[in-house]
Amino acid sequence: MSFASWLVANKEEVAVAKDLATAAAIFVGGLWAFRKFGIKREFASQVEFIVDVEFIGCHSEYLIVNLIAKLNNKAGPRLSISKFPFSLLGLYEGDQLLNGGEEISFQTRFPHRLKEGGTWLPPRWGRTFVEPNTSTRYSHIAHVPRDKLQFVLLHGEFFYRVGLFFKFRMRHTANCIKAVPSPARGGVAPIETAPQASIAAEAEPASRELQSG
Repeated sequence: MSFASWLVANKEEVAVAKDLATAAAIFVGGLWAFRKFGIKREFASQVEFIVDVEFIGCHSEYLIVNLIAKLNNKAGPRLSISKFPFSLLGLYEGDQLLNGGEEISFQTRFPHRLKEGGTWLPPRWGRTFVEPNTSTRYSHIAHVPRDKLQFVLLHGEFFYRVGLFFKFRMRHTANCIKAVPSPARGGVAPIETAPQASIAAEAEPASRELQSG
């Protein structure tokens, strides 16, 4: 009996064997992906995430600020980001210094929310991408009250998925604390004389500034 005839005669057994082989391959691939991305988190170490606050100038009783997120995808696969939120907190003169709860590792609390529901990813975008070996800069212009405001805390995070057969949800966070400059101490200028270079895109290879709406 030829091999082709044997396959025809035993087509049900061959189909079962094929299904078992496919399931085994998926299982082995899933274990590899879980070890690589779920346990070792190799890809996480290849993503650099930095946030920053630029004080642009004064307008009336407010400070105009540029809230910046910088993503550097050093060598990993393409980043597809579906959520990119941030929060801006403040500490005023006269606030009592208190420690927060376990959720912030008992660090000093910034009790005032200066910007609610902030995001570097406008809804009309859906998602944003960062290609391998690429640095991207995102910008969000906001205003904060300047009277008695001493410090601001910018907290940012983003979410994406990695993996081949099984997708693992990854999350990165970054924080930045800045002292609020005072014009009396040579701080930010009125908005009409603020230097324009502070809101210009960085002159870096393969980088661009994206301002959210």
